[in-house]
Amino acid sequence: MRVRLSKAAQSDLKAQINWLVERSPKAAETASRRLFDAIGLLTDFPRLGFKADNSVRESPVRFGRDGFVIRYQIRPKEIFVSRIFHSRQDRR
Repeated sequence: MRVRLSKAAQSDLKAQINWLVERSPKAAETASRRLFDAIGLLTDFPRLGFKADNSVRESPVRFGRDGFVIRYQIRPKEIFVSRIFHSRQDRR
């Protein structure tokens, strides 16, 4: 099964990494690797995350004290990642 990121998720990912690059390029590299690894895991383990709503799942990604959250849906032919948040970020 393939993973597809929404435009919002792509923007989220870029914003999270860019924010870290300004503060610590090494941390940004580690976060980027962990996020891409977690997204890749969804192809083999789509139910890795927990149910957050009827059709929405969330998968936590460990990073530092707080980490990130990948919000996604399992669709018939793909995993659709709708958002990527820092775990302390407002998720609306």
